[in-house]
Amino acid sequence: MTLDQDTVNAVFAAAENTHWVNTTLGPMTLVTVNGVEYTVDIHRSGRYFAAINWASEWDNITAVQGANASTEQHRALALAATTKLGCWVRH
Repeated sequence: MTLDQDTVNAVFAAAENTHWVNTTLGPMTLVTVNGVEYTVDIHRSGRYFAAINWASEWDNITAVQGANASTEQHRALALAATTKLGCWVRH
């Protein structure tokens, strides 16, 4: 599944203002945009930008391809995750 740029931007914008959890792979959050729930992850290594990895609509979970954050979006998401989790996230 690929997403149009407007959806990608909306998901990353929503992720800045949501609850983050710390997983073994790095910070993760779930956001809903237009009735679809998206998983946004930040890789713990700091080597990759934040990405939308999964979409779930009507309990049908689909992998998302090529939905990586821009440099500016990644910095904003890393700061949001750092603030919400109280730990440092590489940006």
